[in-house]
Amino acid sequence: FKGSTGKYRVTADFNLKYFVVEAMTGNDLAKLQDDGSGAVWIIGEGIGKPKVSVNQVGWNTDKALCLVPLGNKKYQITVKAGESINSDNINFKFFHQKGWGGEFGGTDLTTTSDIVFVGDGKNGRDSGNLGIKTAKVLETGKTYVFTLDLAAGNKKAVLTIATK
Repeated sequence: FKGSTGKYRVTADFNLKYFVVEAMTGNDLAKLQDDGSGAVWIIGEGIGKPKVSVNQVGWNTDKALCLVPLGNKKYQITVKAGESINSDNINFKFFHQKGWGGEFGGTDLTTTSDIVFVGDGKNGRDSGNLGIKTAKVLETGKTYVFTLDLAAGNKKAVLTIATK
């Protein structure tokens, strides 16, 4: 776990045999603050822990995934293609909280990834939703690290995707 110092809620899911780790502010789940601190959450299709096949987040906000706050307004999630993320089809987005409300729209988020694109409402995904580019796939079995950098501001988020 590479999260910054802070308070986290850790929940053991004995049925699926994994831990859910969520950033906290006091006794409440953390939310993204105007200054880029706090937490960022994923809601949508094609991603789930420990396996997307048995526990897809979907559009159920109760299952939102918390990105690990690294500090310096950076947030990260690690996934394995074909296991915790679909290798050929994703449709999820980043939110400011675990639930509906603030979200990253298509003009708030950019990426230079050669595999993943950001939806603009006209390119096959709703504004801000991530998709996999035509004729591309995440390589099954390979680990991918999605890092969201908010150093330039919450409306100028930069997504990088690296293999591990």
